[in-house]
Amino acid sequence: MECFRYAATKDPDARGKAKKAFGFLKLLQEVTGTDGFFARTIVPANWTQVDDGNRTFTPRELADELVKEPRFKPVEVRWRKSTDGKWLWKGDTSSDELCGHMMGYYVYYELVADETEKAVIGKHVSRIVDYLIANNFTLKDLDGKHTRWGVWSPNRLNHDPTGHPTGIRIQWSCSRFLNWPITLRANPFTSNSIDGSLTTKAISTIWPR
Repeated sequence: MECFRYAATKDPDARGKAKKAFGFLKLLQEVTGTDGFFARTIVPANWTQVDDGNRTFTPRELADELVKEPRFKPVEVRWRKSTDGKWLWKGDTSSDELCGHMMGYYVYYELVADETEKAVIGKHVSRIVDYLIANNFTLKDLDGKHTRWGVWSPNRLNHDPTGHPTGIRIQWSCSRFLNWPITLRANPFTSNSIDGSLTTKAISTIWPR
């Protein structure tokens, strides 16, 4: 909202708050120490109580969860400490969060950022999308597997019946992410299938590195 306030008023206070929000989104990726994965959230490392904390699943608990939801992913380590020791960050990041990040980057880029900041945003977005491409259009967590909802792979969405039990939701989420703000060779809204023809060259036409 501060991006829109700045665009309308040019109030330095709005710009400062928008810049702070962008910095936090950027930190969510950097805190993971990965090539492109980003955290759901972070809290100070000295916090002893967090929501949805680390846990283990007994075979019975796992079986019960899989009966309720075949797509269930047993994530036992959701919270990890950053390498600098300052933060605890939460993994198993979802598709909705990726959409939110992309919207935030786009709005800040278009309405607030100066040329120097635009270059930073371009490199940052390319880092995340390159990570998705390198992992077959999935958001790979630190366990080496994609997160529960971080799947945009054409093979999974179009051909794997176990990959999209809630296919309408996931397909729509995939379409809105891939089709905006990144240019595709094919428009995923014109068909029930997605061909995955996304390249880093296409991304650079929107956000130059």
